[in-house]
This record gives sequence, structure tokens and C-alpha cells, in this order.
Amino acid sequence: MKLNWKYGVAISMVAALAVGCGDDDEKSNNANNANNVNNVNNVNNSNNANNSNNANNSNNANNANNTVEPRTYADPAKCGDANEPARCSEDPATITYGTSSVLATLAIAGEDEECCFDYDGAEGPDNALGETLGTLIGVDDLNNSLQESIDSGSVVAVLEHDGLTDLNGGGFTINFWLAEWDTITELSEAGNNTVMIDPASIDAGAQPQAFVPNAVLANNAVSTDFGKIILAIDILGASLSLAISGAKIEADVDEANSALDTGVALENGRLGGVVRTDDLIGAFNLYADTCTCLGLGDEDLIDWDPSTMSGTCNSNANAQACTDANEDTCSTVAGACGILSGVLPSLSDSDTDGDGEPDGVSLGATFTAYGAVITGVADAQ
Repeated sequence: MKLNWKYGVAISMVAALAVGCGDDDEKSNNANNANNVNNVNNVNNSNNANNSNNANNSNNANNANNTVEPRTYADPAKCGDANEPARCSEDPATITYGTSSVLATLAIAGEDEECCFDYDGAEGPDNALGETLGTLIGVDDLNNSLQESIDSGSVVAVLEHDGLTDLNGGGFTINFWLAEWDTITELSEAGNNTVMIDPASIDAGAQPQAFVPNAVLANNAVSTDFGKIILAIDILGASLSLAISGAKIEADVDEANSALDTGVALENGRLGGVVRTDDLIGAFNLYADTCTCLGLGDEDLIDWDPSTMSGTCNSNANAQACTDANEDTCSTVAGACGILSGVLPSLSDSDTDGDGEPDGVSLGATFTAYGAVITGVADAQ
């Protein structure tokens, strides 16, 4: 599926990125912990002068002997791979789609630890971006914008439960689709919300670009393995699309509003994942491309080197030239360039490519979904 954020999401993050977000100080206080010798939170923890958060500690959380190795989250197989999914060769116009859900609410989590999953291997919930937002600027405005997009139908995110044939339980794959409403004018809690797939979210054949494998329904609850999603959200009139690696979902099934033929309603949903730092920088550059007032021409706002996880700001960017009311966001983005290029690497807490170096930032969200029915594929726009 695609989880696309929009530039407003990124803009709201600008101020937040001025401060990094660390793990819970009490993740591992046990002196018998297998990692206690090297763990930043070992027996000499938060009250110890050697604590990783102590300004006088030379062996801080960036010391190679003092940190937990970042976990690796590889994306699942895609079309063209040797083990490509079977749907890659199927016709999206004639395939029978599985029972589905459509997101009814989505909220980026702040400091709510119950929202998130462990992405850095330090045995605690990780939500570096969300926690930073919650601490510095709050996430209410951001989430209000997200909800407006969902309620208006400008953002339609569908979870197809491919292979789920019994609501009493079973294994399946959750396919993530961007979509559009088909004949409906608002979402119904009762289900049967008809939607058509956006062809842009197809990898090849009838296979989506993003999916989460090894989902299981048991005891009226859904849980998944790690996969990939793409969040699509329309904010401030500009579209930001970010792939979320290591995506994981947990939710309860709303039995009263669920049926195979009308779709699966989900409540108490948790969604977590890792956004590659390169993708975040790329999203800001794409937004800056729409700001003609900056005078960048074909140049990027941030010259980013992924091999060193560092970047420099384009000296040709003229934020002061963005004086119109509709150019405020452009000015904000340009003004935050130094914060972005300097702080994002320090927020990175997960490894997405397996090289042993953190290159992604953890994120958590909560959601609910109503039952949906996929009626086909929409015309290409």
C-alpha cells in the first residue's frame, strides 16, 4: 500500500527536527542483561554519571561500544525478483480481490508508547519522529489535517486482506492500495465502502507496490510480520509520498461491522515502520521544487550524500523572496534546511539496507478502518 504523507507533514516536522529523540532510559536496567556490558542503559543507568544521556559522558550513545546494533528491515519481494509474488502476472481488471478495509482514522503518535514497536533492538517502543513532534510542537494540527483528507476522500488508503476467507481466523497477506471512492460520498462504519484502486499503486499485474506478509487473524485480533507500506496524505495542497520499511500492523476486528462480503472493520489499530532518511530529505527537495519563489531552478534545496548521511543547503535558495500568503510553507522549508540536513542523521535509529549503519527513522501511528469492497481499478490520471 502506499502511505503518502504530504508536505505539510514534513513541514510540521521541521521545528521538531531540531532535537533528537532517544530511547526510554529504563529499557534495560538489569545487570544480568545479555547486552549489559555494552548497553547504554546497563547497570550504570540513568542515575549514573556514565549514563548515555549525561552531558559529561564521553562514552555516549554514539559510541560503538555503547549502543545496541540497529535492526535490519529488508523490503519483501517485488515484481521482477526471482521469488516475485504470484499476482505479478495476474490481470488487475479480472482478478477477484480479497475482503478489505479502508482507513477511517489515522493519527501520527506523539509520546504515546502504546502506539509503537521496537525498531532499534533495544527492547522498547520506537517512534523517533513522533516523539520529537510531540515534545516540541505537538501533533494535533498535523493529525487534524490528515483526518480532513481522509474524511473528504482526497486520501483513500485500503488494506486488502488477500487470502482471508474466514473471519474466525487464518493466515493472509495485507496488500496496501491507494484508491478512490466508487459511488460513495462518505465512509460508513457499517462497511461496504466501495473503492477503486489507483493504478499508480500497482507494481505489476495485480500486485501492489507495498504489502505486509504473514498476517494472522486469531482471537479476533490481526497481527503481521514486517513488510512495506506507502502512506499517501494530502496536506497543504502538496503531495508527499514516503515508503515505510519494516511496516508492522496490529489491530482488533470489530465483529459487529465485519463480514467477508462487506469488508473487515478494524479498531485499536497500531502501525509502525521506518522511514529512510534519504526519502525524508527527498520529500523536502520535491516540495522545494514546487516553490518557484526560492529561485532554485533545477537544483535541489538540500545536496544530500547518502553514503555519509550528510547534506548541505543550497546557497541560491532565497527564502525572503517567498512573500505571498501561499508561499509561507516554502519559506519555512528553506529556513529549516540547516536543521534538516544536520539533525536528521542523529534521529536515525534503524538499518533498512543491512549494512549495519542506521539509515532510517522510526515512526508510529494509530488507526481505525471500516469494511471496504474493491470494485476494480480506476482510470489512470
